Amino acid sequence: MIRRTGYAPVFSRGTFITPHGSAVPRTSCADFKLDDPRTGQYLWVMLSVLVVEDHEDAREMLGELLSLFGARVRLADGVTEALAAIEEATPDVVFCDLCMPYADGYDLAVALEQHPCRRQMRLVALTGFLTQAAQRRALAQGFEAVLEKPLLPEVLETFLKASASRPFA
Repeated sequence: MIRRTGYAPVFSRGTFITPHGSAVPRTSCADFKLDDPRTGQYLWVMLSVLVVEDHEDAREMLGELLSLFGARVRLADGVTEALAAIEEATPDVVFCDLCMPYADGYDLAVALEQHPCRRQMRLVALTGFLTQAAQRRALAQGFEAVLEKPLLPEVLETFLKASASRPFA
């Protein structure tokens, strides 16, 4: 069920958002669905995702949304915690806020440049202040994409589909 409060949709547990934005009950084995071009049926793919965000509400909301899409989600409140989480288990995708206190998303990208598992991860920058300069800098620092907050479910779904269907570098 989707309830709209202002501009941000609120999702209840057990709900899956279809590619067309409608809400349907999620089955217990549903991880993430991709359209199979041959049959028109859905394929289920599980992604491991790390969310790095200093604002607790934004971190929890994105984590919940990713969970509704079936991703295995871990949360970190900053770069230090993110690096520790990556050492424990390498995620498929890292969503990272660019503007955080102490160390920001750019610092995380630099810290991961020489990481042995870096090529197995996709880095995605999140920002509430999307400018061409910020986008150029993030892409130059190794982020694969820059997404603007608040992140709309359909934008997130499109990105996850592309990530799940593409081989890693």
